[in-house]
Amino acid sequence: MKKLKNKVDHLYRDLSEEQRSRFRQFARENYTAHTTIDQSWHPITLDECSIMNAESTIIEAMNKDKFQ
Repeated sequence: MKKLKNKVDHLYRDLSEEQRSRFRQFARENYTAHTTIDQSWHPITLDECSIMNAESTIIEAMNKDKFQ
């Protein structure tokens, strides 16, 4: 897994693979794509929110192309 580079990473604890998975699941359950991201969340959660935004953008583009 790539190391997230963020100037505030040192403020957050290192996570095990299981914990990273739980933090990503938290994002999936508590964040809605393209809404404000709570910047106090752990960098792993922020990363998952960004992934969700990218996925949503791709799906929207595919649906737009599909109906044109």
